[in-house]
Formats: sequence, structure tokens, C-alpha cells
Amino acid sequence: MFIIPTRFRFVKTTKGRRFFIFILYADKTRLALRQREPVTSGSVNVCQVQFEFSEDWEGLTKTAVFKAGNEVRSVLLGADGQCTIPWEVLSSHGRQLTAGICGTRGTDMVLPTVWASLGTILEGAAPGENARPPTPDLWEQELAGKADGLDYTTD
Repeated sequence: MFIIPTRFRFVKTTKGRRFFIFILYADKTRLALRQREPVTSGSVNVCQVQFEFSEDWEGLTKTAVFKAGNEVRSVLLGADGQCTIPWEVLSSHGRQLTAGICGTRGTDMVLPTVWASLGTILEGAAPGENARPPTPDLWEQELAGKADGLDYTTD
């Protein structure tokens, strides 16, 4: 069990409670960061974002845009204003992560925001280049060799 500090906002989902790493507020063309947590490289499907909007955004189709280095990915937002940051922009650490919103009506760009800084992507722990088990110690190799020489059954 873990405790989540009360400063996080929760949203009811069909699977229970989910907290958002980022909460951003779009007031016309300004995008303000209201809540943030550190983000690590290698994160996949865990960085939840809640976008909230002023009246200027009513009736517009909203697309969130995330950028880190040269990697840019867009996510179409539903009526709830929620999305997950695409893993592609979180693949490398040391880069500045930014977000923006584009509002459209039909095929016309109506309302883009300025970029909001979400912070620097920190280096996340990784299982290694090939994520293989470690080479056994000599005594383990020797023990495995002796076990191969024994002819036994489990019957």
C-alpha cells in the first residue's frame, strides 16, 4: 500500500482512482502548469495529463501536442480533457519536455497555445542493454556442471 499526498487531484475511472502527474490550464492562448511531478525516461503509459480549459475553448476539437528534443507527438483529447503522454517523447533523458494545445473547428486551426514547460526528463532505471540474466558465478557454473552429470529422475 502507498499513500498519495492530498495535493494530487483524483479522477474516478472504471478501474478506480487515478492521479495525474500533470494538470494544465488553457486560458485562451496561455497554457499554465498547475501541477507537476518528475518524469523519467522509459516511462510507458504512466504519465497522465489533465487539461482544463477556459470558455474560449468551448466547441473546439482539442489536440494535445508533446515535444522533447526533435520528437513531437500529438494526442486527440476527449471531452474529459485527459490523455497519456506518448512514450516516444519520453524515450531519452536530459531533454526538456513541453506541451501545447491546438483547438480546431472543422479543418481550420483556430486556437493554439504557447508551449508550457513540463520540466526535464530524468534518467529512469533500466534493466540494461539486453535485459539478460547475469553470468553465473564460477561456483554456480561448477554446480550446474555437476548436476548435469547426475542421472536422476523426480519419480
